Amino acid sequence: MRRQAFAFNVTERTEYTLVLLTCASTAHDGFVNVALDVEMVNPDGEHLPVDRAPLLNVYWFFFVVYSAGLAAACFIAATLRRRPLLQATMVAVGVKWLETLIKVIHYGMLSRAGRESNVLAQASLLAGHVQDGVLLATLLLVALGWTITRAALTRREGQVCV
Repeated sequence: MRRQAFAFNVTERTEYTLVLLTCASTAHDGFVNVALDVEMVNPDGEHLPVDRAPLLNVYWFFFVVYSAGLAAACFIAATLRRRPLLQATMVAVGVKWLETLIKVIHYGMLSRAGRESNVLAQASLLAGHVQDGVLLATLLLVALGWTITRAALTRREGQVCV
C-alpha cells in the first residue's frame, strides 16, 4: 500500500478535484480502493465558516459592553446599599456577562482549532436560560410593585411569584 500526501492552499475560495488515473500497457478491468483522509488545518486562527465568521468579534464587543455595565452596576450598588431591585438586575447582567464570556471562549476555540466544544455550547445555553429566568422574575417583581412602593412582598405576592 502506498501513501501519498498532497497539500492545497485553501485561503481563497477554490475547488479541487482529485482524479486517479492508471497508466498500464494493457487495458484490463479492475478496482482500485482509494481512501482519503481530509484534514482542514487552520494555522492563523482566523478562519471560521462563512456563517460564523463575525461571531467572535460580535461576542467580544458584547463582552466589553457587559463588562462595563457590570462595573457600573457594582459601583452604583456600592453607593446605594440594600436595593434589592438593583441586586436582582446585577445578577441578570452578571449571568449575561458569564454567557458572553463562555461564547467568546467557545468561538475562540472554534476559530483556532476548528472543533466545536459541546460542553461550552451547552453551558452558554444554560447561562442564557438562567439569565432569562432571572430577568423575567425581576420584571415580574417590578410589575407587582416590589421596591417601588415598598421593599418587601406580601405573602400572597410571594406565592404568585413562585
